[in-house]
Amino acid sequence: SPENNIHSQAEWLTYIHPDDLELVMNVMKEVEANQCDKSFTNRIIRKDGIVRHIHSIAHFEINKDDNCISLFGTVEDITDLKQIEEKLVKANRLYLFISELKHIIVHSRDKETLFRKACRIAIENGTFAVSWISMLDVANRNANLVAEYGMEPEDIGKFTDIIYDVDGPVDHVIRTGSYYVSNCVENDPFLKNWKPLATMRNWHSYIVLPLKSSGGVVGIFNLCSEQADFFNEENIRLLEEVA
Repeated sequence: SPENNIHSQAEWLTYIHPDDLELVMNVMKEVEANQCDKSFTNRIIRKDGIVRHIHSIAHFEINKDDNCISLFGTVEDITDLKQIEEKLVKANRLYLFISELKHIIVHSRDKETLFRKACRIAIENGTFAVSWISMLDVANRNANLVAEYGMEPEDIGKFTDIIYDVDGPVDHVIRTGSYYVSNCVENDPFLKNWKPLATMRNWHSYIVLPLKSSGGVVGIFNLCSEQADFFNEENIRLLEEVA
């Protein structure tokens, strides 16, 4: 009801997302100092814990003597619009990554260069947090790192010459010839041994793509995103095609 939406400024500020609080405070100071109209966007956290994006407009009413006599504003929930914008940005970056990757595939003269460049552009153009390629020795259940980009130096050893788990993501890719994807790494039972590192590095979504030669899986292309639920049917299809 309208009565329940009357809040003090201090109470209103408690709804502002912590990462946006400094922005909002600076805008408030600017508006107060200059007494000029202002529009801005920020996030709020509702009482039920849901984050929403809002667009606010502050407007001053000035009398004939150029004195401010009132301040009023409007707030619009633009969450749906922001989500569409984010999806478009992600799609455009992914298409750029895939386009560049296809170019590299055509022009690279050796696998080492191809793998190294593929990992680099996954980060620079694809918005991924880390990428790496491992070649497989299926007979010995071994995965050996041959290229990476975005890894912390202390993490590289964790992916070099490792024995992969039976029924784990790598084993799944080898057996099925298809990808393995997890859009919530922290709750994936097949990644429980990997969870501490993923949590430390803020990796929330993960995909393993098969690299094939002569009909068999000979390697894997691994991509991690800091965004949960990053991978959808469309971008998986594009990534599979390139792999």
